[in-house]
Formats: sequence, structure tokens, C-alpha cells
Amino acid sequence: MSPPAAAESILSTRSGRQMAMTDVGSGDEPMLLVHASGMSSSEWRKYVPVLSARSRVVTVDLLGYGRSEPVVFRSPISARDDQDGLLDVLERVGPSRIIGHSYGGYLAAKVALESPELVRSLVLIEPVLFGALRLENDAQAAEELAHLYDPVFLDEGFGGTEGWMQKFIDYWSGQGVWATLPDPARRANMSVAWKVYCEVRDLSRDPRPFADYRSLNRLPITLIRGSQTTVSARRILERLALELPSARTFVIEGAGHMSPLTHSKELLEILEGASQTD
Repeated sequence: MSPPAAAESILSTRSGRQMAMTDVGSGDEPMLLVHASGMSSSEWRKYVPVLSARSRVVTVDLLGYGRSEPVVFRSPISARDDQDGLLDVLERVGPSRIIGHSYGGYLAAKVALESPELVRSLVLIEPVLFGALRLENDAQAAEELAHLYDPVFLDEGFGGTEGWMQKFIDYWSGQGVWATLPDPARRANMSVAWKVYCEVRDLSRDPRPFADYRSLNRLPITLIRGSQTTVSARRILERLALELPSARTFVIEGAGHMSPLTHSKELLEILEGASQTD
């Protein structure tokens, strides 16, 4: 049997920007997949054919990525623009199950808090709730994230430069990784570096504490992290689990922060299970 045909479109969002979306499959409750910083909807290319065989699956390119409106270096952009775009997508396709990874998980949680009528369930894969983590008295996480709190790292004069992107890549992928990247990969990263900086700036300064997420207990929630991820990502999942006692938590053995790319088989099994029990 051939896979269902995908409908691609460009949505004009309420903030006046253009966001690309793809809609494939069928079902009463769509499944919206939201990718991480520096990525695009291609992060989910291994997942869509499998998930859309049973469900309606919607993917987006967040602003600055893929087929969505480019974000020019030093131009004004905020996480709110992405959040507004997701709200417009959800109003078009209807209340959905949302799966978000990293920055996509941060946005998914924000949408669920502020527009609960549009969300049926949540799967959060290492959501980067750094703003909430900054409010915690966690010395180990604070030490690991010190560069994200460093005024220089969050300074717009440094943000989006090659030095900034090197620090970002080396934090998530390992010290020295930036130096090993081939030139095409470096150029690809630099083409979105300003947008990535703006995302990190906004989520790091988000003043919402973990306690605010208690209202999400009304939803079926799945929390996922890799066993080899960063201290900060692990602490965020642990704190969310305390506030969301009914949530199901999964740890993917051997995975780091980028489990959707490195451990797609294991993650897909969890996602299929979550979609059948929500």
C-alpha cells in the first residue's frame, strides 16, 4: 500500500509571517510534530510515514527553517512569533495531540498552558524550560548552563555569530564538535544562527516557574529524555514529573538530546504507544 499523499501549504500567521505546514493521513485528532532549534520538519521524516498510516499527522517548519519565511540576521523575531504560528496551525486543523522536541517541546508546553482548548495530549521530548530551571536552587544544573546565563552569551551583539554558534553546538553535541563539522554543515548552521540565538534568548528569560505547569495535569502527558543527555535536560524532566504526577516518563538508553535523530526506532515505539493510549 502506498503512503497517504501529503498536502503542503504556506500559512499566513497572525504575526504577519509565513509558516510552512504539511498535512498527511486522516483521523479525528491530528498529531502535530514540532521540531527542535536549528532543525526543520525534516527531523520527523522517519516518523511521518509510520504515524500517518494510522493518524492524521501535521508537521511545521518553524520560522526561519525549511520552507517557512527566512529570518534575516539581526531582524526582530521572538518565540512568541513561533507560538502564534502554531496557534494558527491548530485553529486550522483542530485540537491536536502535540509532540515537541527541545525548543519544539517548550513551544508545545506554552501552547497547552495558554490555549488549552487546542490541545488533546502532549509528548515532551526534553523541552528546554531553561527559564524555569534558572529559578531552581540547582547548583549542578546552574554550573552546566552558566554560559547560557552569561550576559555575553545572551547579548545581541554576540548572538548569531560564529563564536556564539560554536558554543551552542558544543554544548548540545559535545566539546569540540563545531571544529569537526564540514564547511557545508557550518554554513547551514550559520544560516539559522540568529534565529537559534533568539530562541535561546527568549526561553532562557521566560519567567514561568515549574509550578505553573501543574495545570497540564488535565492532559495525557508523556515525558521523554535520553539516558546520556545533559544535566539540565534531565533536571527539567525530573521537575516536570514532580509537577505532573500522572505523566508517563520514558528514558531512552544510550540517547543524548537528539534522540529523534539517533534513536528513531525506540522513540517511534513510544510515540505509537502514546497515540494508542491517549
